[in-house]
Amino acid sequence: MIVQTGGYDALEDNDVTLSLWFQLANRCLSEQCSLVYRYDNAGSLYTPSVTVDSKLRLHVTVFLSGEGRVATFDSPLTLGKWTHLALSIRKNQLVGCIEEGQLRTNKRCQYWLFNDPILYDENQGQWALSGNEHLPGIKSYPTYHYARRRRPN
Repeated sequence: MIVQTGGYDALEDNDVTLSLWFQLANRCLSEQCSLVYRYDNAGSLYTPSVTVDSKLRLHVTVFLSGEGRVATFDSPLTLGKWTHLALSIRKNQLVGCIEEGQLRTNKRCQYWLFNDPILYDENQGQWALSGNEHLPGIKSYPTYHYARRRRPN
């Protein structure tokens, strides 16, 4: 079943779509800078972790059976433009869509298929914006995060 979630097609019943609006204020001065991630009290990371590199490309780390895999968007972001990022996770598939500007023009979507299922549990971990002691943050202005999970009938 295909469902509409905020203008994006979610993939099927037992999936999740995560949505975030943000604006990058400056370039990452390191190899990678954290935008948003999930972690627990012990410091373990959970799916997804979103970083930006010095060339303004987004990287999404997802975890499969305990190891991380990185999905990288081909096109760089634009500094100073509001950006909408939507990530849909279903079994072993990740779909990422980016739209820049308030008019949400130039929608770019990419698809990644992994050999193992992506581990995502909405009850594990908490969300954090920007960096931590292991990875510097990037100056951005996040405004909204939304997760929608479809349950089987």
